[in-house]
Amino acid sequence: MRIKDVYADGFRNLAVARTEVFPGINLVSGDNGQGKTNFLEAVYICAAGRSWRTKSDRDLINFNAKEAFLRVTTERGGFSDHISVNIKKDEKKSIAVNALEVKKLGELLGTLLVVAFSPDDLALIKYGPAERRRFMDVELCQLNKLYYYELKQDYHVLR
Repeated sequence: MRIKDVYADGFRNLAVARTEVFPGINLVSGDNGQGKTNFLEAVYICAAGRSWRTKSDRDLINFNAKEAFLRVTTERGGFSDHISVNIKKDEKKSIAVNALEVKKLGELLGTLLVVAFSPDDLALIKYGPAERRRFMDVELCQLNKLYYYELKQDYHVLR
């Protein structure tokens, strides 16, 4: 699986950005505050349906915009998938894969496989094994949707 391109409009400080991603290793570089992390966050949101940086979707919308739109095109085995996320200030976020609405996040998982590791994830080392299990569960859920549903039920009982 590989990402072919990423498009963001009205997302954080990325007013309008379209980037073609080439096969192999790609390097994201730039000065502080130019949107490198926001670019990676946009990809993560298209894969997971939510941000790892904030709980509020409203925080993802650029101050000068009414909504944010994200799209990632992937390729796997000669087939392309188009994942789009539309975030509006006063409405529920909408997610679609190949123009088909995603009603539950479990339907999205596995379409684009990503792992995000940020400074906040140092809690994996600092705190107990429960935090490490949670991190691994989230990552493993992308590989097997059935496993995700089982975990979701277990977490519901545990919390």
